[in-house]
Amino acid sequence: MVLNLQGLPRVRMKPTDDYRWASVALIIDAETDELLLIKRTENTNDPWSGNVAAPGGIYEEKDGDLFETAVREAKEEVGVDLGFNEFVGILSPNHPSNSTTIRVLPHVFEVKKKLSTRINRAEVEYVFWLPLKRASSMVRPYSYGSLYRGWAIYYQNNVIWGMTYRIIKELLMKANISELPDS
Repeated sequence: MVLNLQGLPRVRMKPTDDYRWASVALIIDAETDELLLIKRTENTNDPWSGNVAAPGGIYEEKDGDLFETAVREAKEEVGVDLGFNEFVGILSPNHPSNSTTIRVLPHVFEVKKKLSTRINRAEVEYVFWLPLKRASSMVRPYSYGSLYRGWAIYYQNNVIWGMTYRIIKELLMKANISELPDS
């Protein structure tokens, strides 16, 4: 791994009762230091539809913990098999801008080479790989109505903002790559 992520806590966490929990899989290609992201399919029943995100979703009872949620969602959304061997650690819990009752736990995975994906079109429009070491040069101001005014990463016609931006900001800071402006 070229990124310096050895200090991340490599723990498996069970959800607590005080929030509705979700998990995302931050899948990093170790050769290129690129992060796999998805463009969510447009869906009127999904408040985050059409946004850029990491593969992930809501914890289900069949998941033993939030690590298993991240692994299950990566398989369901992009057809990628992840395991504990690829698991690097967790970042801080986060929450979407439009909900304070949901907590999302990012799980960082390192894969040895760029994975081929199999997209679940019901949830994912497409995938792309974000070059993490260049992310700070792609940051510009962004606003989404009255919900969000802050910073975003602009990459290949994609706008990475809100919670996904904050998660990437923490990832870059922990990897000692760069510091992005606060959102």
